[in-house]
Amino acid sequence: MIRSVLAWLILAVSAPADEKQDAVIRFANEDQLPGSLESLSRDTVVWNSPIQTGPAAFRAEGVLDVALPGRLPALAATHEATLTLARGDTVKGEIASVTDDAIELDTWFAGRLKFPRVMVREVKIADRPRLLYSGPTSLEGWTLSTEPTPWKYRSGAFLSVEPGGIARDMELPDGFRLSFDATWRNQFHLTVIVYSDDASTDQPENGYEINFRGRSVQVQRCGGNPNFLQPQASVQELLQDEKAKIEIRASSRTRTLALYVNGRIIETWKDEGMDPDALGRTVHFVCHDNGRLKVSNMELSAWDGVVDETPPPGGGMGNRFRNIEMFGDEQSEPRPVKDRSLEGRMMLRNGDSVAGEVLSISEGIITLKTSFDEIRLPVARFRNIALKPASLEEPKRMIGDVRATLVDGSSLVFRLESFEKDKLRGFSQNFGTADFDLKAFSRLEFNIYNPKLDGLRAKEEW
Repeated sequence: MIRSVLAWLILAVSAPADEKQDAVIRFANEDQLPGSLESLSRDTVVWNSPIQTGPAAFRAEGVLDVALPGRLPALAATHEATLTLARGDTVKGEIASVTDDAIELDTWFAGRLKFPRVMVREVKIADRPRLLYSGPTSLEGWTLSTEPTPWKYRSGAFLSVEPGGIARDMELPDGFRLSFDATWRNQFHLTVIVYSDDASTDQPENGYEINFRGRSVQVQRCGGNPNFLQPQASVQELLQDEKAKIEIRASSRTRTLALYVNGRIIETWKDEGMDPDALGRTVHFVCHDNGRLKVSNMELSAWDGVVDETPPPGGGMGNRFRNIEMFGDEQSEPRPVKDRSLEGRMMLRNGDSVAGEVLSISEGIITLKTSFDEIRLPVARFRNIALKPASLEEPKRMIGDVRATLVDGSSLVFRLESFEKDKLRGFSQNFGTADFDLKAFSRLEFNIYNPKLDGLRAKEEW
């Protein structure tokens, strides 16, 4: 059915989609159409494309996924809690309550959601500073370093198509945290330049380069200085996977740079020769290979310059490989650090821990009953919430299930119930029935239990 509908469109579809069309529908036969979502049901996707005479209905059984131009709004939250569910779904929001039976989460995209304790594997918490930038949302405001265009924008992400850079004056504060999601094929080869004063070139005279190549990470001053800051870091996750959450922190006040990957501190660097007066406010992303690199979910916020945790002695597995590279022999493997949170303790951001029972959570403050007394602390000071041990249960697979990826990084499976006025209603045993804001989604995947489509699903659009 779909092949016959698309036959007359095949030439238009095989050409690259207009970058102004942020939404793209992909089909199981590998065709695709730019356009916009008109309506949606369990059986049908109605799509409006500029190369069609009007909206067209496609059977959902032939649709692979829909990429949408979602946008993260400005949030006033003081913390961000991430719930990992029994089957691996993740959902982000603010903790509203925690009991032995359920965890409630306030979300910006679906209001308050209630999750049975037996469906939740863990709860992690990150502080949520005020965002100075969130994107990308288009190429506007960004400077491309070469011709032909080395980067293109598509559905909330920058995709590299040629070696070259893209830069933006982000008005970097003296201390900042810059995080982004990176996805690649084969080897991760990217340079991120911070504190630059020239967006027009990939080789500014001022600033700092953070160079990623495979698992290796090196930091050096810009301006042709061949001396790298020590130490050189190594990140095993960058070899094991083809995606990662990267966070770079820098402070001209404390003359410090720090790198986090997937929420784990990797290394810190100190440059006593850093000259705050010579630093600019621009950030660059420079690809060194012919494409197959995607950068998305960028967030910029202020940082006080204080590193509240220390890379583990020896750096764990990552620095074990670094020792091989630097010294030519394998150093003794460090003793594993026992995770105290597994013993029912809650870790604080400063490295301390506390054991206790959660009595209440209100207006960003958590009240704990400990063996000594009741204590009240901001939720943002915690790294995790210790849950009462429980035998986990997985939700049933249902006809009409879709997998939704949200612009904040959440990923949920639910049964599609209805779609009306930019609201998508879904049901899951994880949270019941919820009405989602359509702008919250970056991707909707269909036919998620068909193993024949797994290979197509793994193909990123480059």
